[in-house]
Amino acid sequence: MGIWEQNLAALAARNPLVTEALQKYLAEPTSGPEGGVKRIFPCETRTGLPNLKLVQGDKHVLLHSNYDPYFEAGRWLESLTEQEPGGTLIVFGVGMFYHLEILLNQFPDKLIIGYEPDLEIFLHLLRNRDISRYILQHRLTLLVEHESVKWDRLLLTYLVDHPDAGIGWQAFPVYERVYSTKWRQLGQSMVALLIAFQSNLVTTRYFSNLWLINFFHNLLPAVSSPGAHTLFNRFKGIPAVIVSAGPSLNKNVHLLRELENRALILSAGSAINILEKHGVTPHCIVGIDGAVDDNSKIYERSLSAEDVFLLYSTTFYHGIVNNFRGPKVVMQLDHYDYLAWLNGELHRNIGIVRSGPSVSNVAMDLAYKLGCDPIVLLGQDLAYTNYQHYGDGAIFQQTFTEEDKQKKGAVVRKDIYGNDVLTTKAFLTMKTKFELDLQELKGRFFIDATEGGLKIEGTNLLTFRETIDNYFKMEFPLRRMLCEICRESSDDEPVGLSRVKAVLYQSKKAIRKIRQLCRRGLTTAERMRRHCQDQTLGIERFNEMADLLERWEHDILRHPLYTQLVLRSVNSEMYATTMTTDREVQNEFDLFKRGLAAARGYNQQFGIIYAKCALIEQLIDETLGKMEP
Repeated sequence: MGIWEQNLAALAARNPLVTEALQKYLAEPTSGPEGGVKRIFPCETRTGLPNLKLVQGDKHVLLHSNYDPYFEAGRWLESLTEQEPGGTLIVFGVGMFYHLEILLNQFPDKLIIGYEPDLEIFLHLLRNRDISRYILQHRLTLLVEHESVKWDRLLLTYLVDHPDAGIGWQAFPVYERVYSTKWRQLGQSMVALLIAFQSNLVTTRYFSNLWLINFFHNLLPAVSSPGAHTLFNRFKGIPAVIVSAGPSLNKNVHLLRELENRALILSAGSAINILEKHGVTPHCIVGIDGAVDDNSKIYERSLSAEDVFLLYSTTFYHGIVNNFRGPKVVMQLDHYDYLAWLNGELHRNIGIVRSGPSVSNVAMDLAYKLGCDPIVLLGQDLAYTNYQHYGDGAIFQQTFTEEDKQKKGAVVRKDIYGNDVLTTKAFLTMKTKFELDLQELKGRFFIDATEGGLKIEGTNLLTFRETIDNYFKMEFPLRRMLCEICRESSDDEPVGLSRVKAVLYQSKKAIRKIRQLCRRGLTTAERMRRHCQDQTLGIERFNEMADLLERWEHDILRHPLYTQLVLRSVNSEMYATTMTTDREVQNEFDLFKRGLAAARGYNQQFGIIYAKCALIEQLIDETLGKMEP
């Protein structure tokens, strides 16, 4: 058996989807990824090792060092941000595998995902280097760029199988340059996927219900509040300061008192308590967090502030939205926001704000859409500077203890001064989201005036004093501007409650239809389970029942309301259930055992949807009850 055959056999055993993608590509080659190479030529290094020359326009680039690819790979590994022994690393660019070989040998406990954006390069690798023994290692997963390979689905499968594995991603340098567009897209998708997955399915399940409850309780305020689009581009050239609650806020929070009419102050999350302690009244509070207890404490004093605007998403804790006395503006987020469904039904466009793992990520995109320039980050440590959680005045625990270090999986990174500082994977995900967004938000000057914590690439480091002296030289009647803009929006045609009622009644009817389909599916799944358990099912009857289950599933998954509303709240659970079931069914050859696995999976799937629809129907009824005179 030759090199090609050995590699292909190993790949077929470990990842049949990638093998299938290769076969489809060989049968019908497609062009490489956008912005990628135009031609690829095999060549050898000076030591006789396989290499590739990439031609991009009039540029010729060697994929690996012409001298010693292994030495180059070792240097690359040394240049990476400090690697933990375990966890998972996604490497953008498989190339001729030299760097992955070094990585696998040097970190025997690390799980590696190699992602190759160009199938031509992958084919050259499989034909010229025997990597079959590595492919067969269960700690290595190889993915390729092809329409038949749903890499996000495969990655989610991986996350389900390894829920505790911390995820990081790095590009092999040549790929970062040659396939820069694809690298950015991968980063954005990675962050979105990790945010959606939420570290574990229990947490996701809890928050999906919480987000639904908050959405329906916030529904009436949302349709009566001006949309965020009314503020878009109305603050062109006006500085904005996004205030977060990081410990370095102690250094400069007092300077905010100078900025009442010189910069738009946006308070993100729990920063409001610190601002209150220092006598600073922000122009706006940005809120997206749905937790009940935390928000009840954080915003207790802010509820009565009549000159502060609340910019909120419908995931925000409804107790704050419904009791806030000041003006309110609703935001539609681009990810997991049920408001997208409602606005679609009402034909209402209020603009879209980028979501993120923290309210500060959302606030930065909001400031950009308002037209603000420069945009300043304050208190954005993304780390436990001086072993503190928050700046002075925050209502929660202050000192970062040894127990916290273990619980949160803290890691050491360098701060902006080159000193060691503790941070967490959650903070690093926020940092990555900032950096990916900053690559897209062009034409503005972004300043990180935190004066501590991690460096956010794409921002300019200045002290807050320097920032104020150099960029905050003009005055603007900011509170009056906000009030006038919202007053103008109140002249627009309001959303009639009769339209909202009609949407809710129609949706309730559709939800009942989905529940009816779920009941049919549950009944059929139970019959299949019973027959398979008793081994009283022939192949013909088995296929009939399997077809029925597929029909109920198809009717549910294609139902418009399921795709527009229900899917958002069951996505992670459904992914986990269907992928687990698929693996069990594919690996089982006994008819009755396959039937039991399929019945169990369908029972879980229909049960998840049924329970969520029951909750939605209850929330619709409660909302309709509030609308009765």
